Amino acid sequence: MIAGDYADNEWAILQERDKEFVGEGSRWFDLLRLRDSNGKPFVFSVKAHYGSSLPILTEDKAYMMLWPVNVEVLNGDPEIKQTPGYE
Repeated sequence: MIAGDYADNEWAILQERDKEFVGEGSRWFDLLRLRDSNGKPFVFSVKAHYGSSLPILTEDKAYMMLWPVNVEVLNGDPEIKQTPGYE
């Protein structure tokens, strides 16, 4: 194995985890946690969206990195606010 730079290593980790944990629901968290050489999460990368010419999320949809708060939770506690972007 040849040592790569930070971004190469992150891509190698993602590719290995994609093979190893397929179907286990961890890919979304990997895309949020792993970062390219510019420090941006892979969720904004075309490269991480295999076979597509578009990224998984675009910058204008960055709020979607966080999930909305469930309506039952919001109704049960007036102090809890909805995640920005999902109002």
